[in-house]
Amino acid sequence: MHRRHEKPAYAALFDHDDFQFGLEILLGACQHGSADAGEVLVTAARIKEGDADAWVREWTATADVVEAAGRDAAAAGRRVSALAYLRRAATYLAAALDQIDAGHEHDGKLALWRRQLHRRGGRRPPLRADGAGAPRRPRVRLARPLPAVSGGQLASRRRLR
Repeated sequence: MHRRHEKPAYAALFDHDDFQFGLEILLGACQHGSADAGEVLVTAARIKEGDADAWVREWTATADVVEAAGRDAAAAGRRVSALAYLRRAATYLAAALDQIDAGHEHDGKLALWRRQLHRRGGRRPPLRADGAGAPRRPRVRLARPLPAVSGGQLASRRRLR
């Protein structure tokens, strides 16, 4: 027989549901390298409960610091590190966008969205000091069509005879 524990598995940092959910999403992104747990927790600690403007301001500030580190890494020729920094910066900008409508600073929404899109790859940022950018990945062509499963049945683009 299992005993029920009186204590939850972890204590919430925010009473505001949207803030807590956003924080949990960011902590989950750490698994894939899209965020850093230390950066997430330090940034969350600076945010006042329920203050959407502080949420936007602090995540944008963290993104600025991480993006600057990415630019420094790119200038030093460390492309892999630069990409990791820029990916994290894009994640933090997306977190800022999550609460921008709840705050008072709607004027910066489009600019913030464009910055986040740029970091995510909407347009390729230059990754070398000379601004030449990263080489494009080669396209992979499949020798045969991929099967698709629909309703439990295997289908293909080609008709079976």
